Amino acid sequence: MRLEEAILVAVEKEGIGIISESRFIYYLNDLQAFNMPALKRIVETMVKSGYSDKLKHSLTTQNYQLDINDAKSKLVTIEGFQENLVEYVLNCLLYATKKTTLAPIMPSTAAASTSKPASAIKTPVTLKPINKSSVNSNKDWHYRLPTLDLLPDLRRIDPNDRNIQQSLRSAFSSKVFQETKGGIPLYLGEDDYDEAFVARLADLPHLLIAGSTGTGKSVLLHMIILSILYKLQPGLARLVLIDPQRVEFSQYAILENLFLAKSDNTTKAIISDNEDVTATLVSLQKEIEDRYQLLSEAAVRNIVDYNYKWGREYRLDKLAQLKFQFLPRIVVMIDEFASYTHDIPNFNNFISNIASKGRAVGVHLILSTNAISARVLTPAIKSLFPARIAFDVPQVQESVRILDVGGAEKLNRKGSFLFKNGDVQVRLQSQYVHSSDINRICDYIAEQKDAYDIIDKCYLLGQTIVKHEDKTLHEVKDRDPLFEEAVRFVVMSNTVSTSTLQRRYEIGYNRAGRLMDQMEQAGIVGPAAGSKPREVLVSPMDIDQLFSGAIPITPKHIRTPLSIQGDASKADPQTNPPKKNKLSLYDKVQNIVLFIVLIIIIIALFFAN
Repeated sequence: MRLEEAILVAVEKEGIGIISESRFIYYLNDLQAFNMPALKRIVETMVKSGYSDKLKHSLTTQNYQLDINDAKSKLVTIEGFQENLVEYVLNCLLYATKKTTLAPIMPSTAAASTSKPASAIKTPVTLKPINKSSVNSNKDWHYRLPTLDLLPDLRRIDPNDRNIQQSLRSAFSSKVFQETKGGIPLYLGEDDYDEAFVARLADLPHLLIAGSTGTGKSVLLHMIILSILYKLQPGLARLVLIDPQRVEFSQYAILENLFLAKSDNTTKAIISDNEDVTATLVSLQKEIEDRYQLLSEAAVRNIVDYNYKWGREYRLDKLAQLKFQFLPRIVVMIDEFASYTHDIPNFNNFISNIASKGRAVGVHLILSTNAISARVLTPAIKSLFPARIAFDVPQVQESVRILDVGGAEKLNRKGSFLFKNGDVQVRLQSQYVHSSDINRICDYIAEQKDAYDIIDKCYLLGQTIVKHEDKTLHEVKDRDPLFEEAVRFVVMSNTVSTSTLQRRYEIGYNRAGRLMDQMEQAGIVGPAAGSKPREVLVSPMDIDQLFSGAIPITPKHIRTPLSIQGDASKADPQTNPPKKNKLSLYDKVQNIVLFIVLIIIIIALFFAN
């Protein structure tokens, strides 16, 4: 979307006041309005320096032309921007606010700069914090995407038929790869017409790769990883690399903090041992369940809507930051996964559960194997992987087992494969990735020390929902003005729900949700339990004493009878231990029968003597 069109959409939906808010930058970024970095830097400078606030005021009056000329001169002087680019941004604001009917035209210098080879463009990308535990949000830094200068501009020759393959630099600089946005673009190869083929992993959403040994499966996995490193900044996607051979993914260990993810029960980021694989799969299931809980509480259906809502609402809300955080996509790559099917109990069940539930919350599986058997490629696995890749196989039966159709047995070039996704089937040729290419890219990323200062630890699976220390009622800061009144209503009616608060106080869903979160943190209500109503943890008799401070609130999620809290010693199990449970009727009858039997035995012994 062009910049003036994106600003027009933002102003129509949010009002002219949005141009002076920091979220204006993220709003335009979501609409893909910045086709060159210089435009984004100009808008960022306007917002941070306060020019946007002046322009917002001037655009509502008749003196806007004078203020815009002043802003243009000062922006060019301070930041050293090209005057025609600054003028283009300001004209976009005029057009979007209906001050002019002439659509602005991109300057020729800007158009020329966008047509530069990708290898000549070094784009600084501002990192979005992924969570407060691993990102120091007080620091500002810029992450530089890998440049194409790191890759050799060599065209490798296939020894089989002497055909020249496209170089890695040409592959990543192709127009299709450069223009594909969002959803984790993967460069898979080029078709029979030498056209680049790019697939979005979010649309697949999982990928199964199979073929004979030595046909290029591992090389394709490296190509997929490099696609992610070249397109995404740290924090947007995380890789879970599982390698039974221990050497295939070892070069990426240096990127542990920036791009990898692991279980809290494992020590290494590149996973290989059976115990570590099991722990990782268990943590992945926990991660998925936690993400579904966050989506439910945010009232959204998928990770795209959740992250959009996080950027628009939760990111700027201090209270919401305690619960909600940005969710990166997770790509789980398992090389030669057939080696785990026998060694790890219920391995296929793990894979099935993750594949069936992972799509909505941004967890994707990429499996590779050279064991083309019915024991490995089960119908349950194949049904969850509609997108499949088949490299060269010796027999047509094996091609049918992978793709449900023949054809892979006729592939006679190394790196050649058939890609099938539903009704779409295409023959592709993968590029060759040398280990030196991987080392150069990983070293380039690892040398950015600012990135490691910000993201100082690896992403831990299964810890999406951040647990905080229990707070008392009087420790909750920034309470809503309706908090006390809402607490009294909830306690007296012994019922609570977000919709009830909305109707009673005529407030929006977001404010009602914040009230509910504040009451949960203070221990007034219990945690959410799906469709069931929350439990009210406070007695109506003690509501006045709660706000006067006479009664401390117990830790959340633990219900204690408040009728005994007036005397602290009564609630102490050491000074006043709980009474023993009374005997049941069955125990009483049993004791009576035993007593009667004992009396009969004593009488019998007495008369026997």
